[in-house]
Amino acid sequence: MSAEHPLDRLRPGMRAVVRYRSRTGTADALGRIEALDAEAVELETRRGRQVVPRSDVLLAKEVPPPPSRRGAPHRAISEEDLERAMVDGWPPLEREALGGWLLRASHGFTRRANSVLPLGDPGTPLGAAVERAEQWYAERELPALFALFGQPELEEELRERGYRERVSTLAMTASVGTVVGAAHDVAERHRRSAGSAGLTIAVTREPSEDWLATAAGTRPTDPEVLRHLVTGSPEQVFGEVRDGAETVLAIGRAPFAHVWAGLTNVHVEPSARRRGLATLVTAALAQEARARGIRSIWLQVEEGNAPARAAYERLGFGTHHRYRYLTR
Repeated sequence: MSAEHPLDRLRPGMRAVVRYRSRTGTADALGRIEALDAEAVELETRRGRQVVPRSDVLLAKEVPPPPSRRGAPHRAISEEDLERAMVDGWPPLEREALGGWLLRASHGFTRRANSVLPLGDPGTPLGAAVERAEQWYAERELPALFALFGQPELEEELRERGYRERVSTLAMTASVGTVVGAAHDVAERHRRSAGSAGLTIAVTREPSEDWLATAAGTRPTDPEVLRHLVTGSPEQVFGEVRDGAETVLAIGRAPFAHVWAGLTNVHVEPSARRRGLATLVTAALAQEARARGIRSIWLQVEEGNAPARAAYERLGFGTHHRYRYLTR
């Protein structure tokens, strides 16, 4: 079996550093990968486009987005870069670029996988861009839904067209190390209590059928749509807490993209709530992120869900930014 090439784990769209042979020894190219094939890798760097022949590559790895301000990495990332990372943590079935906008559709399952994410200039006048997005969703028999995190001019345009805010969501971030420590303390207290007897915690690379059935029960959808959404990231792991080897009591998922971890699909069965099981799942998933050398983790929670927000804050999460869904 041939050895893996350093570029084999990379793909277009990633931000990466590539070390390669040069005329003077070795050099590094840092930037966004624009093209990658059997011959070379092309990166957009601060100095412009750079093409590195595959045969000259010595080392290559993905790196996080650059900081946009001072502070810890999970706070210093820009809103736009965090939104991009979260897209790949919850990848839609369909996506299409409209200039800097991203149109996402997944047969209506979840708002974030079926909404417009305006990450920049749509490349066309604002009114025309909105009409193109509306047409795109109408072709899929879906309502046009916009996820705004700022964008005052777009919000004004939408409100003039009769759009109204429906849901406000918080993007929360934390240091993986902080979450591991806080969750571990809670988990240890739980393990020493009577409520931990008979529980098993497992983390797997693929979702079990019980995991999928539990996730589908929280928001019914086509099984294949659900499977795509939860397995479509560059990498992900699935956590579950069982009562012995039988009943699934709690689940969670951690996607890994752009050298960030995410936390999604956290659910505890109603009969098992208030036992700290969500924290047990979070602890196991955060440990997986730390084992991969990942330093930062994100999650998304509705602003009005005060109990969930309080639970995440106890684990070290803080609000990075707020975004709102607008639709007619």
